[in-house]
Amino acid sequence: MTSGRPVSELADADFRVGESVPDQAGERPFVLVDAQGRTAGLVGPTGPGPAIAIPADTPLAVVLNSEYVLDALLAGADALVLTDPGDRPVGVVPVPAVRAELARALADPHELGAGDGLGRPRSLAPPLRIRCRTCGEVNTFARFQQTETYDCVSGHDFVPFYGAS
Repeated sequence: MTSGRPVSELADADFRVGESVPDQAGERPFVLVDAQGRTAGLVGPTGPGPAIAIPADTPLAVVLNSEYVLDALLAGADALVLTDPGDRPVGVVPVPAVRAELARALADPHELGAGDGLGRPRSLAPPLRIRCRTCGEVNTFARFQQTETYDCVSGHDFVPFYGAS
């Protein structure tokens, strides 16, 4: 049953963390962090991208019902990054694990209605965290499109930096 289970039950602890991505990122997910250790980006098997940061204690039913999460996964995200209360990465949930849980939940018509006790899931709009190449500040977005122009929190044009050149 999905209801009540935290998304952290799907977590994979086999990931690396750092302020800059090594030349050979490899197959294991690499979570890019800022100087305070907060999630700032993700490099997965398909390359660099924004980190979909979700608190590790978020109910799995909420994650599976989130249009933001599903849109990000459909757009090619490699994994979800699970965070502690200080936004530091504590695990990753690879896309195949999310797909398997979604398929299992879809097989039970009552599962996807779980959430707030009213038959509707709570809304979850996880922030996308991306470091600015120009100033190094981590910017938080509800949605991010490579083709759009954004302002950095520092007041200039935002230039995404995922840790790879």
